[in-house]
Amino acid sequence: MRKAVIDLGSNSIRIVIFEVGKSGAQRELENIKQMIRLNEYVDKKGRIREEGLSQTIAVLKQFVKLAELYQVDEIIGVATYVIRAAKNKEDILKRIKKETGLAFRLLSGEDEAYLGYLAIIHTLRVKDALIFDMGGGSTELTLVRRREMIETRSIPYGALTMKQVLKRDPPTEKDLRRALETLYSLFAGIDWIHRLNIPVIGIGGTVRSIAKLVQAEKQYPLKLLHGFQMDSSDITWIFERIRRMRLTERLAVEGLSRERADLVVGGALLIRTLLEVSDGKTLIISDHGLRDGVMFEARARERLVPLPKDPLDTSIESMLEGLDLNRHHAYMTWSLLENFLAALKLYKLLMPKKSERRLLRAAALLHDAGHVISRYNASDHTFYVLLHAPLFALTHRERVIVAAIAGYKNPRQLSTLIYPYQWLLEEEDENWIKTAGLLLRFARVLDRGQTGDVRSVRLVRDAETNDLAENHLYDRAGDLTDHRSHDLAVNDADDHTHDFMDEYQSDFEDALAGRDEDDARYDLFVYEQAHRSSVISEVDREVDRDREVDRSDEPTDRAGVSSESYTLIIDVSGSPLILRDDLDEAVRRLAKRLKIRLRWFIRTIDLEAQDENKHEHMPKEETLGS
Repeated sequence: MRKAVIDLGSNSIRIVIFEVGKSGAQRELENIKQMIRLNEYVDKKGRIREEGLSQTIAVLKQFVKLAELYQVDEIIGVATYVIRAAKNKEDILKRIKKETGLAFRLLSGEDEAYLGYLAIIHTLRVKDALIFDMGGGSTELTLVRRREMIETRSIPYGALTMKQVLKRDPPTEKDLRRALETLYSLFAGIDWIHRLNIPVIGIGGTVRSIAKLVQAEKQYPLKLLHGFQMDSSDITWIFERIRRMRLTERLAVEGLSRERADLVVGGALLIRTLLEVSDGKTLIISDHGLRDGVMFEARARERLVPLPKDPLDTSIESMLEGLDLNRHHAYMTWSLLENFLAALKLYKLLMPKKSERRLLRAAALLHDAGHVISRYNASDHTFYVLLHAPLFALTHRERVIVAAIAGYKNPRQLSTLIYPYQWLLEEEDENWIKTAGLLLRFARVLDRGQTGDVRSVRLVRDAETNDLAENHLYDRAGDLTDHRSHDLAVNDADDHTHDFMDEYQSDFEDALAGRDEDDARYDLFVYEQAHRSSVISEVDREVDRDREVDRSDEPTDRAGVSSESYTLIIDVSGSPLILRDDLDEAVRRLAKRLKIRLRWFIRTIDLEAQDENKHEHMPKEETLGS
């Protein structure tokens, strides 16, 4: 499904063409703007003159043709302040409908604020924030608490009207004092805006222009605006730098577009004042605004595929679909990795934070993104694709981390990739990238053939099990059997765990009520794995007591390596493409990183037999690795 959204504003007219795929993923196909400055065609009586209307209609006709080329299902037109305030707005809308066939919805200030709010909560990860959407003729203010819209206000000052308030270019000190008095008086009448001390989020072309100035001055390495953060001091510095410049001087400033050069002084003054009265220390830039909000509203109204709680999931799905990546392989890779993370957490070998797991998940799902460019140097391509991809709800630091994990090969390559972005990272980030990158490479080895034949990955401490390297193991009775008795312990654990979780599932879920659903499910999974491991341990302790195993010849601790040994149990079905050398290398590097002794054990299971008793794995053959 495709929809076009046309935004008729005071400063420009813009069309954005969206596509919603079968999975519900939404992506932008086209985004075109034409500067009209319709606000400058308003006469003294408040009517838009014919010259401005004729230019508007000409642009709209071109946009209709573009929408037809993209075969959109619907064109949604919205008009903002300049039309809303015009004395002849009814005549204008009728004329547009007659000559273009477009029926425009006239938005109120509250409508604009709500649509901007929808865009923010679906593209940025925010909890509390003050949002402003600066157009040409007005600015919409929205207070958000716990992701809910609490207050809104539309003020009749935008980039174009602030230029008119200042009168001269460059403005005199008297012009600036008069403009400040106007703004202070205006904000004094909005009681909820003062001393908020929360992040401020900016939407609109003027605030994006200011952000580009800051990036150019700081030689910011990542040329992306969405999610870019500035301090309030950056806004003050930019304002003081440009306010005395003549227009010709501003036109030569790196990072400032010609079409915004005459508007940026008044816009910067309004933003600086807003940050001052709200006590905002941080300004976050949004590259998504009213048009995106219109699309999100349309999806909700038409009950299309619902959007996930985390906006990052939306953009991941969009990339999987847009790049035609193997979705089943992507989610299988993450499933195996999540499985292994739970085992590492169980033994306290690795305790990733929720935020770290979130970034690792994104990297795992998109690790093949670079293959669309070439399989040669695919890791490097993946890094650069994800670094600049339209991924929502990531800070620029988090974006670098996701890209680096997904594209990780070795420490030297990592250092080369992240060197230009080093100052965006925190002290421990590089260590986590190396660990997470090795975990991901291990998971990729398990599904190299993209068949999904690896069913599970488990980690067992050798001190709790019989030695899998021996070709003879003992069953629960202590009788000498073939080399399958550890599988009996595993099968027994599966059976016990199923009964245990059936009995305690509801009580456990009640205890988790009110918590984040993903966290609750993850903890439940770890809890289940812990019970399962305890069953295996009890079986093997019985065997050890019967055998009176002498472990005196176990190796002593080596420098930097734990004396504890672990075995990876990899359950497979069918004939997965697992290259032994690749698996050996992945396990070796991972063991070194985790500072443990680690070996692997592949069990081939019979799914037909498993279907007869769904809680038992039926081993067919085993492969050992060191």
